[in-house]
Amino acid sequence: ANATDDQVRLMFQSLLIERFKLEAHHVSKEVEGFALTVAKNGPRIPAAKDGDQPAEMPEWFRKNVASADLEGKVVSTVPAPAVVAVTGRRVTMLQLSEALERILRLPVLDQTGLTAKYYFAFQFAQPDHTDDSNMPDLATAIQDLGLKLVKHKGPVEMLVVDRIETVPTEN
Repeated sequence: ANATDDQVRLMFQSLLIERFKLEAHHVSKEVEGFALTVAKNGPRIPAAKDGDQPAEMPEWFRKNVASADLEGKVVSTVPAPAVVAVTGRRVTMLQLSEALERILRLPVLDQTGLTAKYYFAFQFAQPDHTDDSNMPDLATAIQDLGLKLVKHKGPVEMLVVDRIETVPTEN
């Protein structure tokens, strides 16, 4: 229960190797994606400071999840049809980049240079959906935070699975 994320990853990796006979290797490949950068006028999101009170939860999120469960996490939800909401509670820009990768299904490189942890919440219209809600697109929602997504091509480290058994070995 007290294991860190890194320790859990190592335990899971060991389990896959021992029980499923996983064999894999890493490769680096040039791919299209995005870079998350700071916009011209700088970030407009509050940095979390030790001992401070957490920022107020956005209205669309309050009724669903306790704020203590979100500390240190970025959570994406769908509060309305064709709308995506992203809420970060005391998180790094790397964590935001990783969340954006899952949403965009493309690599997002953190090039903000920001090292603090932040509170933020934003909503945007899902791509390829037309709606009348006046919801911004993702690029505009990110700009409202004082950040920017720019197209970027660069190397990405990938894990290639060479072999894995579908049935695990017995205990």
